[in-house]
Amino acid sequence: MRLLFLLLCLLFCIEGKGQVKEMVILEEGDMGSLWYGSQRMDKFKELDRTLLTVTYRMNFIQDTVKRKILVDQMILQIGKNYSKFYSQRTFLDDMSYTDFEMGKTVREEGYGIDGTVYIDWDMIFDLSKRTVTTIHRMPYEDEVSKFYSEPMPVLQWEYIDGADSVCGYACHVARTCYAGRLWKAYYTMDIPLNFGPWKLSGLPGLILKAVDSSGEYEFICEGLSDESQPIRSYKWRSKSISKENWRRFERRVHTAPLEALTAGGTRVFRVYDPQTKKSRDLTAEWTVPYNPIERE
Repeated sequence: MRLLFLLLCLLFCIEGKGQVKEMVILEEGDMGSLWYGSQRMDKFKELDRTLLTVTYRMNFIQDTVKRKILVDQMILQIGKNYSKFYSQRTFLDDMSYTDFEMGKTVREEGYGIDGTVYIDWDMIFDLSKRTVTTIHRMPYEDEVSKFYSEPMPVLQWEYIDGADSVCGYACHVARTCYAGRLWKAYYTMDIPLNFGPWKLSGLPGLILKAVDSSGEYEFICEGLSDESQPIRSYKWRSKSISKENWRRFERRVHTAPLEALTAGGTRVFRVYDPQTKKSRDLTAEWTVPYNPIERE
């Protein structure tokens, strides 16, 4: 949803100071999730070409009380020197934003996107350096992002009994603990690549399905393609941040968003009730459900 709740860059002056503030207006029903800014895609560096592209359906739960399942489509690009993992929904929203900014189209909800863009991050894996760089979008700000790099995790897999068939491929089963979650993975020896969705990798075959034991995160392969495609790193206005500082900010922006997002006094948040057609100031009681894929 491209700000149905209306991100107005509405400017006004504080009396006596002439200080310019940005007013952000949310719709009443859209306070349970954050809106993440879009990025331009017209400037980029081509890192590699794909040997294989894997499409996964990602089922996940942000609100552990309501337990509503959200669905996104994730793309894993595998190249010789780099791989990349990102949300197709977010990609399409960026494409729509870029075309609008370049004067090519009228701004819409995104190309084929129905509803909210959920995933705020892209992940780029440097396979020679064994590092992964995660780029996060900032809430309520277009063309602003933060990134951090870390070593690719070396997961300790336990092979267990079981079998399944995913996308027509026979799969074996293994499990591992990582970042506070117990994962069960289904991998196929028919595709002897040690990749998988998100940071799950290191098995003797491609992971086609991965399920978190809590039932809060699940990746299921929906398709594979060996058509060569570019793996790109976009030239975004991005600043480096440590992973620890990002996680502190991420938690704070969910548990105390008004405090986190109005730091410096340059932004005002209001909520609009479409029934009464009135708006009111948001208060410090506003919180957003927080259930990150990495618990620790």
